Amino acid sequence: MDNNYKRQYRQLDDTTKQKISQSLRGRTKSATHTQAISNGLKKYWATVPNQPNNNENKNIYVYGKGATVGIDPGKIVTVDGMGTPATAGNKTVGIYLENETAGSTFTSNTTGQLVVQREAVGIYSKGNNTLNVNVTATGEKTTGVFIDGGSTITGTVTAQGTSTAGAVGVYGSGGAVTIGAGGLALKTDTGKGTGMYLTDGAHAAGGKITVNNTATVDNIGVYYSKGTASGTVTNGAEVELTGNKSIGIYAADGITLVNNSNITSTAGKSENIGSYVGEGSQLTSTGTIT
Repeated sequence: MDNNYKRQYRQLDDTTKQKISQSLRGRTKSATHTQAISNGLKKYWATVPNQPNNNENKNIYVYGKGATVGIDPGKIVTVDGMGTPATAGNKTVGIYLENETAGSTFTSNTTGQLVVQREAVGIYSKGNNTLNVNVTATGEKTTGVFIDGGSTITGTVTAQGTSTAGAVGVYGSGGAVTIGAGGLALKTDTGKGTGMYLTDGAHAAGGKITVNNTATVDNIGVYYSKGTASGTVTNGAEVELTGNKSIGIYAADGITLVNNSNITSTAGKSENIGSYVGEGSQLTSTGTIT
């Protein structure tokens, strides 16, 4: 049996660190002895790599509970998911916000920007929080903002996918995704992308959603999937299409959807579809489509 006791990575868990500290406590060494140990350790550590920083570790870089988190004006924060996880769903999260009584708040301060790439999640909002965002999600299976249980959101979210798979700007699971004062701009400018993906009863409400597709391929503004929803889901947010080759609202996966708001397309734009119904879904619209 081959026993190889060489360490795989430089990082140690807290228990091992404590054992080492206790074993060295109280020992004294001469300056020559200390220098010799230092030189030996430097030589050894040069052969030991760092532990890979990938989203298999389910990293959360900033956790806010009942807190205010923001990006300074003009600053760019990048969340790198490091690629496809070995276990599905083990995503790196840049900023995790949790509601505690009054809820958490995120602000981009207008010109602060959050860039998300390689299958990471930029902001994960748990509970009813307030999000003022400027987020760009780049690469397939990357998500700019994940809303779990409803939140209020304003600002701009850009989804930049690839030619084969899309990024998602805002993903909502359960509850109301409320568009706050000032509205929400959903942009797709590179490859395939979905501005907002709503499932498990999640629905848009409140102010206006502006969908601006400048990519060369067709993209979707607001995608409704049935998921675990058992009843009717109602869209209460106005949708305006300001680009080309866009679908305003897409009803999919057997959902029963009611749209109570207007869907409009800017004059002079081409190849836009106000609403699309597929996969055994039902859509009843009381709003105006122009």
